[in-house]
Amino acid sequence: MSNDLDSFSPITNTKKICDVSTQVLVVGDLKYYAQLLGRENMSSYWCMWCTLPKPEWNNKSTPVSQAALWTIESLKAHCDKVVVEKLKEPRDISGVVMYPVWDFIEPSHYVVPILHIEIGLVNNAIDNFYDWVEDHIEDGTPNEAMCRNKMILLGTELQKAEKNAMQLKQGIVQQLTTQRHSLSQVKKKLKSKIILHNERMTLLVEEHQLEEQISSLVKQRKNIDSGVVLKRMKLAEAKADFKEVRQKKEKA
Repeated sequence: MSNDLDSFSPITNTKKICDVSTQVLVVGDLKYYAQLLGRENMSSYWCMWCTLPKPEWNNKSTPVSQAALWTIESLKAHCDKVVVEKLKEPRDISGVVMYPVWDFIEPSHYVVPILHIEIGLVNNAIDNFYDWVEDHIEDGTPNEAMCRNKMILLGTELQKAEKNAMQLKQGIVQQLTTQRHSLSQVKKKLKSKIILHNERMTLLVEEHQLEEQISSLVKQRKNIDSGVVLKRMKLAEAKADFKEVRQKKEKA
């Protein structure tokens, strides 16, 4: 008796076994999508799937046309445009900082993260409900009201700082990409043994300038991150103070 498995060997048998059409889909959170699509550290002002800014894509009455949807080719073309034209304004960069990592899966095949959206909606509903109860039902002390207002104010400041930081870092990332590419080209030319002395000196000056610019951009990015971290720490302290006040009230 022959072995049935031999008939399915990819070497000895070329007969089609399965012709079911398939589609490759990507599932994850928005940060993961941004990393794969070459849009890491992009601002939430931009949509992951279309080219529209937030005021337009957030407007339910404004339909998104097929032409406004991102594709792998349009992402690559826009990335080339940013580098060639040396665009620096966030509104011109549109959150695109590099080529997509997976250029064989279109953005239309990135599944909207339903779970994260549901969690966000439920958390917002619960937070708003608790705020309403505290404002309209519970009899809060002046100290409790002061701590709550401080916490709300710091939370708003943190949201603004994070949004501003994302936009600034987006521009810095793009500049770093351009400057590092230029530096690699200069270093490549310096390795040549046939360049003239004057040309070599010019390239050395250019190399030094690019290294200083890159160092400055890296420091700017660190300062931006430090500012956001500081605001997060202040908000965490305010939340701890508010929690302590509430606990003392409950024990009293």
